[in-house]
Amino acid sequence: MSEFTTRAAIWLAMSAWTLGMVLPFQKARVAWALGLMAYLVHIAFAFSAFYHGSHAIALAETARQTMEKTGWESGAGLWVNYALALVLAIDLAWQWSGRPQRQRPWVNGFVYFMILNGAVIFGSGPVQIYGVILLVIPAMAWLARLRRSTQGSS
Repeated sequence: MSEFTTRAAIWLAMSAWTLGMVLPFQKARVAWALGLMAYLVHIAFAFSAFYHGSHAIALAETARQTMEKTGWESGAGLWVNYALALVLAIDLAWQWSGRPQRQRPWVNGFVYFMILNGAVIFGSGPVQIYGVILLVIPAMAWLARLRRSTQGSS
């Protein structure tokens, strides 16, 4: 059950983040909040189901997987995952703080990068296909916005 929850949580997180990249701000921040909650569930269950509650095992397994996919043995990806959780938590606190609001392109870019790496590069089979779909959706939305803005300015 915890393996299923780990995988389902990351699929939900990636889906919510992708939705958040294409929605207007007020709705996007709800999607991003849902995505962060699902991501935290993913992290907790991954530690339980795959790493026996051990950061050292998680770090070693991340290094092994990175070596297998890239030829470079590094556990840095685990730290990048922690950074993503921290960045999203800070960004969401800012979004809900009442200050002037807008999406931050660099946060979207960080999430986009993580979906690319986690689902497309390190995933396999259906995960890779779903990852590509999740990357195409915001790219198409961005191109549509760009096209509308260039048509509106001419």
